[in-house]
Amino acid sequence: MALRDARAGTRGRFVGVVETTGRTLTAPLTRRECIAWVGVAVPVDQFKRLSRRTAEDVVEFMLVDGSERALVRVDRTTLALAHEPFAVDRRSPMPIAVRRFIDARELATTSPIALSEGVIGAGDRVAVIGTLRERSGATTSGDYRSPARAGTRELEILAERVSNRPNLLE
Repeated sequence: MALRDARAGTRGRFVGVVETTGRTLTAPLTRRECIAWVGVAVPVDQFKRLSRRTAEDVVEFMLVDGSERALVRVDRTTLALAHEPFAVDRRSPMPIAVRRFIDARELATTSPIALSEGVIGAGDRVAVIGTLRERSGATTSGDYRSPARAGTRELEILAERVSNRPNLLE
């Protein structure tokens, strides 16, 4: 659903491009600057049992949809990110970021561990499922980066789910 077509109170699926609000995160494995990440570690023991460990983080961001934009509130958001495998060469010392990620999840490094990470960064296309509302106390005066236009709405989305693969949230 396009932001321009939605009314306040509408729950829907909004697709657009991510713009940061100034606050960003650093993904633990790739060290990429982002607004959201999910890390997955899957140790495989000698009996082939899997015990998947995940961690994630997300901060507010702007969703830009053509000429409209909305602040995405992420207080109660579930992330549905596609992951990319992250290779660790066991013959060389493990990077500090990877060691911290593994240690924080209390994983033994004597057995094989499959690592993957999903990341959303500035400029990425995403889908957000949530409820659209007009921001309370918002002004339309604008600033040098985004001058106000007459009739401009200040929007926010109370996000339930966010995905870096818009088709995952059909």
